[in-house]
Amino acid sequence: MYLYAGVSQSQCATISIENNIITSQYYYGLYLYYTDAEVNNNIISTYSSSSTSWYGIYSYYGHSNFRNNKVHSIARTLTTGYGMNIYYLNNSATSYVEITNNEIILKSTGANYGMYIGYPHKVNIIHNSIYQNATGAVRGLYFANGTSTYQDNTIKNNNIVITSSDAGAYPIYFSSGTYIGPTYFKTDYNNYYSAGGSVAYIAVPITTLPALQTSTQGDMNSVIVNPVIL
Repeated sequence: MYLYAGVSQSQCATISIENNIITSQYYYGLYLYYTDAEVNNNIISTYSSSSTSWYGIYSYYGHSNFRNNKVHSIARTLTTGYGMNIYYLNNSATSYVEITNNEIILKSTGANYGMYIGYPHKVNIIHNSIYQNATGAVRGLYFANGTSTYQDNTIKNNNIVITSSDAGAYPIYFSSGTYIGPTYFKTDYNNYYSAGGSVAYIAVPITTLPALQTSTQGDMNSVIVNPVIL
């Protein structure tokens, strides 16, 4: 599904994309460009693909909510996969948007990203489950945060599990160690598990919860647990 609204966010506002089954894509499951949308209760999956890269949900500029979606890639031919790739979500808005209650399962023979989120502003990222069966440099939650403009985001109650034994597989990754802490990201009650032993990357690799808590000024109730997933 492809929606391209040109050069202004107001050109394609309040589109509802709900209760769909979108499957067997070559490259993108759902592509949104300058689109405000309610993206809820969809199943987006690819079980085999001749493309070596895949994006479940791609969104560039928009005041959108993403709730209760299942994004699954079980194509072992993939070398790079993105569950959600979302840039400039809620840019300059005064109200909040949500990425909540989503389930992301990714398999690949190389790096993949559960959620790649670039420059979010007033975004609640809550109650998401991310499971990544991959090799190499894997990122559960990746944030491009190299500017002070984008603030007031919440990351809570997310379950991130990475099976990669690579030390460079990080459940949470921030591109900048400068714009971190409660002003920019409030983090707590998350599970950060990677078989490689890394917890996070914030300017430097982090391998313990106390070190993470020092960096984020949060995560006081977060854990590192390899859960039983049925």
